[in-house]
Amino acid sequence: MKRVVRAAGIGIAALGLLLGTAGVAQEDDASFISSIRGSGVRVASMNDSTLIGLGHIMCSSLREGSSLDTVAGFPAGILVDGHGIAVAAQHERCPDTLGSAQ
Repeated sequence: MKRVVRAAGIGIAALGLLLGTAGVAQEDDASFISSIRGSGVRVASMNDSTLIGLGHIMCSSLREGSSLDTVAGFPAGILVDGHGIAVAAQHERCPDTLGSAQ
């Protein structure tokens, strides 16, 4: 019986963690998009979903040790401000990388 109670407790804790962090991720996404749209960063015709995906990729690369200049080169084109997107991603989505890859 103790095993069942323990397993149920672990399952409930995991569900709480999953649901609790979902709101944080959505807030990060919203602040990331607001930062980009509010500062006039050129994004060509990228929609919010594309920008959020790009922000995730940029943060993953920053956490793996890539420089800000490297990730700023991910979106190519003269109508896209890769540096502006990378800075917004770093500040809004992965501020833990601010000390290591600027």
